[in-house]
Amino acid sequence: MKIISIQALRGPNIWSINHGNLIQMRVDLESSDDLEDEDLEKLYINLGNLLSSPNWDEFEDLKKSDLTLADLIVKLAVTIQLKAGYNVSFSLTSKKRERGIWVMVFEYQNEEVGEYVAELSVRIIKEILAGKSCDLKQDLQNLKIETHQKTAANTIPIIAITGSNGKTTTTRIIAHIVNNHGFKVGFTTSNGIYINDTLISEGDTTGPISAKTILENPDVDYAVLETARGGILRSGLGFNECDIAVVTNIQEDHLGISDIHTLDDLAHVKAVVVGAVKQGGYAVLNADNAYTIKIGQNAQCKVAYFSIDSQNSVVNEHCERGGVAAILEEGWITLLKRDSKIKVQKVSEIPITFGGKISFMVQNVLAATLATYLSGFEIEEIAKSLLTFFPSPEQTPGRLNIYNFKKFKVMVDFAHNLDAFKGIKEYLDTINSPQKIGIIIGTGDRRDEDIRDFGRISAQMFDHILINQDKFLRGRKAEEIVNLLIEGIKSANTNASYEYLFKGIEPLKHALQLAKPGAFIVALSAVLENPDQLVKGYLAEESSHL
Repeated sequence: MKIISIQALRGPNIWSINHGNLIQMRVDLESSDDLEDEDLEKLYINLGNLLSSPNWDEFEDLKKSDLTLADLIVKLAVTIQLKAGYNVSFSLTSKKRERGIWVMVFEYQNEEVGEYVAELSVRIIKEILAGKSCDLKQDLQNLKIETHQKTAANTIPIIAITGSNGKTTTTRIIAHIVNNHGFKVGFTTSNGIYINDTLISEGDTTGPISAKTILENPDVDYAVLETARGGILRSGLGFNECDIAVVTNIQEDHLGISDIHTLDDLAHVKAVVVGAVKQGGYAVLNADNAYTIKIGQNAQCKVAYFSIDSQNSVVNEHCERGGVAAILEEGWITLLKRDSKIKVQKVSEIPITFGGKISFMVQNVLAATLATYLSGFEIEEIAKSLLTFFPSPEQTPGRLNIYNFKKFKVMVDFAHNLDAFKGIKEYLDTINSPQKIGIIIGTGDRRDEDIRDFGRISAQMFDHILINQDKFLRGRKAEEIVNLLIEGIKSANTNASYEYLFKGIEPLKHALQLAKPGAFIVALSAVLENPDQLVKGYLAEESSHL
């Protein structure tokens, strides 16, 4: 029996919305997972004798056939804390696909105590099973030294954004609208933490620690928080409640990682944000996505939908019941109620939609418009703000950033899953170019079929593909990832033109050397290091040679 990992969750999480402070422990029970009922019963009695606690008798309600070793471990963790004076009760267990692997979850009041008790509970079980004697007196004495830790308290309005694709851009559009209304907005993204438009911390800052940074800053009076899957799984939300929760979509991404194997699993994680919406608040959901619709059907808060389809049946039925929605109708971003329509802005004039040609950007605009409208912002100001949000390294770093060289163009985009690749293909289909060059990279912790799909879609949208696999290996060898990409490329086009760039070759420089007049070069999935600086360096070189 061994502990694989221990994590402290600090806010609403996948196990419970109401019990935010939870220890999440992943344990390999190994051969102990096969204990007979008789052995479990003896262990149960021995633990009761050790603890001498009336709380232990609550387990008598369980049928013997339901009792597992994992149940005993989390019950032990709760009971030890009760004996040490902590008011805790919640616990649960979940058996994973891998043999002997369990996730054990229990409540804590003090994080250090919770983590200590997790290790202590497993140690005690192992010692009893090995026939050794145990004494808890010293451990209990140590646990009675109390310190206080709390989830960041909500004192300012919070709009939280999650989903598979479009989170960062939607977050930035919302923050732009809020800022233009005169608020000092703090927002978190996969690029960094910002206060107003000033970057204060660079990196992927979409977890609870980053949220806490914003919520504890005395200068911030409005929070817009990108909230990613990884942070929710590792530590919970980091805030207790939000005013608005936006779920952009649920698409195939990160499947097979951290016990998330299906889209339903992924939707369960994203729905945590909706579960944290305060009374009177709204969940803003994508009516073009089956999984976000399901989240809406199970939501305990008020729901509003957005759709690029003006005839979307979910939206129409929702509005007939008195709901609110945002749709694309006759070329306009339109707010829809049962008895009224409000035209907000003409989509072709909104820069981030590229003249309305990119449907996933239109969806981001719809989500941001609806979220800010429901937050009480004025429609005229929302409309004006949409006209001043541009696809650029300044406002959308790494998202559809296009650089104009003298004879060709370079685009950088963070697209990193199948749906995002399809969105890029949708845009490239509108581009008239004699040569489209793609620079791609695979990610080692993705499923084989996902990596093949990246190659397959790349072959459908590029005339020549450069594979640069010098990072994101994550447990695989570069050659294995490259071979999967090539398999995908050849499945779409057996005569596809591609090359694998060996270490030391700078991929963008190589692409520029291959570029014909009118070429359109696309770098995807963070394949380039510091792409804005890199591209601008090549632009400066070009200018110096004129």
